[in-house]
Amino acid sequence: MKVHIIRAVASLLLGVALALLLAAQQQTTKPAADKLIAIDVLLQPDQTMVSKANEINARLRSNYPDGYSLDATHAPHVTLLQRFIGAKDLDAVTAAITKT
Repeated sequence: MKVHIIRAVASLLLGVALALLLAAQQQTTKPAADKLIAIDVLLQPDQTMVSKANEINARLRSNYPDGYSLDATHAPHVTLLQRFIGAKDLDAVTAAITKT
């Protein structure tokens, strides 16, 4: 059941992200002073999935101690979209994603 919910949320967020991407591509004029910023739209897993990811990461690191370690600043997640947007559009993009 959780997998279906996660897939539905992921599909919805991806749809919003693609709509934003298409809308941004349709803009033909851009002010020269418009600063670009990088955004990362992601899904944050629930605590059960985070715990499981941490267990798997610990097992992997037992074989390869120099491997990547999950911690407070390196949490498991699912990236849906990475892109640049105009800084002036950040509030609108945030509002659109928050609605979903």
